[in-house]
Amino acid sequence: MKSLFRNDLGRISYEAWEWHWMRLLFAPVIWLATFPTLHFWVVDLPNTIDREEPNGLGMLVPLEWLGQPVPTALCALAIAILLVFYVFGKGLPWVTTGLALLHAAAGSLLYSPRGHHHSAQLVGMVLMGQSAWFLYNAWRKRSQKNGDTPSGSATGAVFWSQQMIAAAYVVSAISKWVNSGGGWIPGWRWVQQTPNIVVQFEKNHLQGFYDSLQMPPETLNRGVMEWFGDHPWAAMLCIAPGFYLELFAFLGLFNRVAAALMGMALILLHVFIALLMHLEFRYFMATDLIFLVNLPYWIAAMVRKRSISGTLATA
Repeated sequence: MKSLFRNDLGRISYEAWEWHWMRLLFAPVIWLATFPTLHFWVVDLPNTIDREEPNGLGMLVPLEWLGQPVPTALCALAIAILLVFYVFGKGLPWVTTGLALLHAAAGSLLYSPRGHHHSAQLVGMVLMGQSAWFLYNAWRKRSQKNGDTPSGSATGAVFWSQQMIAAAYVVSAISKWVNSGGGWIPGWRWVQQTPNIVVQFEKNHLQGFYDSLQMPPETLNRGVMEWFGDHPWAAMLCIAPGFYLELFAFLGLFNRVAAALMGMALILLHVFIALLMHLEFRYFMATDLIFLVNLPYWIAAMVRKRSISGTLATA
């Protein structure tokens, strides 16, 4: 229990092999969040952007040309090549920067208009964090003429990635707090408004109708919507904890145990949202699993502990 409350903020050391596993696991997430298909030969991007509500880089520069067949294919090829370098840990300052820019450009087309969906937002933020770390670390080594250990580089990359994850959730909670009217108690007005979530359920249920002009079949969110409508207190009780989990996501930065527990809690939050509203945040869950839960470390720790116990038992 003491390890849960230990403050190791900024002092956790991540080994090079941990960072290698994270890159290996994160690479397919980057690809799928940019081109949601494993069929490399049929990658596709929209060639239009809603100019009234552009998203991401599309707010700054016209990117419709990227949705043409040849530029899309070249973009996919560039990302595939960069991902190979990423997995092998070569040229990471420029590789992560290139991945962040290409992912952001493709995301401007995939997720326009603004607010249409943000299921890949966390992937882009983590890439930005990694790019910032490696560019800063390269500048620091050049200006100070100091060497860098593999563990030191890995630690910075992982910690900056975790900070971006925490920031994404905290900002989400703060935006709910502000948009619901603020107040001295964080999120209290938003919590009071959660019974109105039934309206959102109805919108999600009918979204299929507006897309196909055919009434979608009855799903789980229909039953939950009706139950929440009859029991407003239940909506507050079930949904409010998610707000405070997001608001205090930064607590996962304090030590490895806190990171793993926070990662699992956030994954369960997304599972709950998927069951209620049929909004899948699989890239969020994968990113939380890779950088917060960090299963390879805990598996290695268990194996090491059993090995030591076995050695002591035979001694």
